[in-house]
Amino acid sequence: MMSIVIINYGDTTYFRKLIDSLDNKEMEIEILVGTFDKINKDAEGKIKWIYLDKNYGPPGNRNRVARYAKGDFIVFLDNDVVLSPDFSVNISKYLDHSSILQLVLMREDGRIDSAGGLIDKLGYPHEIGRDQRFTSQEVKEILYAKGAGMIVPRDVFLKLNGFDEDYFYGYADTDLSLRAWKTGYRVVSIPVTAIHYEHGSFSSDEVERKLRLAFLLESRRLYFVTKNFEWSFLLSVFPKMAFFFLGSMIKDIVIRKDFSLFVTRFKAGTWFLGKLTEISRKRLKYRGKYRLGEKELVKKGLIIDH
Repeated sequence: MMSIVIINYGDTTYFRKLIDSLDNKEMEIEILVGTFDKINKDAEGKIKWIYLDKNYGPPGNRNRVARYAKGDFIVFLDNDVVLSPDFSVNISKYLDHSSILQLVLMREDGRIDSAGGLIDKLGYPHEIGRDQRFTSQEVKEILYAKGAGMIVPRDVFLKLNGFDEDYFYGYADTDLSLRAWKTGYRVVSIPVTAIHYEHGSFSSDEVERKLRLAFLLESRRLYFVTKNFEWSFLLSVFPKMAFFFLGSMIKDIVIRKDFSLFVTRFKAGTWFLGKLTEISRKRLKYRGKYRLGEKELVKKGLIIDH
């Protein structure tokens, strides 16, 4: 059995399309939906509604709903994803207990929105296949899968203690994927597609959106790298990390003349520094439990040069 985990907040149009796409009798599933709204008692009995007392962020919300999962595999889907009619037929041949799977998320125009990604040595994400046409039928190793459409064996999810909730937004799926690799599992993109409408959760105001994305990218990246990279690898890339981070702040003032962006990066650095104690605790917790290091992931082409 597969457990479908969805977080839905106030949406009806996209969520309805997703639920309709799950109406497939060939697949034994349970549908678990986390919501902050009052439970809709008129909803279909096939949905198990789980009330969340507040917004814990995508990783925290997903962790809380996944606690109720009974299936061998947990399918994490955004509420604006629609599965293909032949999903249950296609997915069965790829399921195994040693791999996290990434669905190929497609836009309505037939181009790839996400097929997972790689990271560079500074922790920046590099999306695979974005904006390209979907043609490959191969299973490809990737560094990370995205929570909008990823399948995790339940036993693996429990062994990894789920998503790291300290991220709140951004990088938690990348973090889970890297920890999976380092613990001895694989992360792969499979040729099974789903439509991702991606109606977005950020402000439509371009300036506000830019600043919000900059804060999340920089703060979570610093947290992710410092928490997860083994010491020898971290020390080798730290000078370059500091150079690029401080250099970007100087450019914000001197070249871009964007003081608000400078302040945003400063806040990102401050957020990261406030997490150093927690990072130290987590590094101690995982010490000695990893089988694979960053150097091996570089050799596999999953961590690339900046």
